[in-house]
Amino acid sequence: MIDQASPALAAPEGEPAAGGGGLWVGDPGTLPMAVRRVIVRLLHGPYLSGERDRNLWRTLVGNEGVIRSRLADCLLDLVVDLNSEVAFLRDATPDDEPSPQVIRSVPLTFIQTAMMLTLRRALLKADRSERVFVGLDELTDQLEVYRAGQALDGPAFAKRVGAAWTRMHDLGLLRRGEAEDRSEIAPVLRIVFGPNELSELVAEYRRIAAGGAAAPAEEDDSDQPLPDAAPGLPAGSGVGAGAGGGVSGIGGREGGGL
Repeated sequence: MIDQASPALAAPEGEPAAGGGGLWVGDPGTLPMAVRRVIVRLLHGPYLSGERDRNLWRTLVGNEGVIRSRLADCLLDLVVDLNSEVAFLRDATPDDEPSPQVIRSVPLTFIQTAMMLTLRRALLKADRSERVFVGLDELTDQLEVYRAGQALDGPAFAKRVGAAWTRMHDLGLLRRGEAEDRSEIAPVLRIVFGPNELSELVAEYRRIAAGGAAAPAEEDDSDQPLPDAAPGLPAGSGVGAGAGGGVSGIGGREGGGL
């Protein structure tokens, strides 16, 4: 809790600062409404974008310390990238004892994971200040290296990739651009996965792309989890690794795949 005698937090003009009383009768909280809105937005997930939510971003930057503290009390770690102007939550990992999983994960299918890796690779190849756009056709070409491993003909594979394309938009990893057939890759993909989460999954996808291993079969176009084959993205709060599999990075071959 914040000491009532501590300096007031930064709050937008017209809103009460922390320590000035509750927002309703019986409210024991000390944060101004603007700061509470930031916390709620982060909890809703998948991430907060400074480009899209300028007021919330300014409030986050001005009050990062107290927001981070309140989230830590809930076993959540706040990740902020000032360059990309994105922030998200991941589960905290206490040193001395196990902790419950707070962020609920949404599993990804094999093709969805491959598409996410490919998107991240394209983003990392560009300058940080550059907005990166992709189209479904070019992604389908780049993911072709995985078709043989799934024993799919061309139309079936295109349908599977199209479903993954839709899923990336649903998760906020792709954003519709001005051109109808192209979408922008969300900058959060630059930072969402740490280096320790990358190597095993990337190595496995490279083996599959090179024909050294079979891709896990997907029974249909729904979002069925693939045990030990795909990472998860959180649903509702934050962005991060799911418990079911390794997490993604990007690299490797030019022209498609990893």
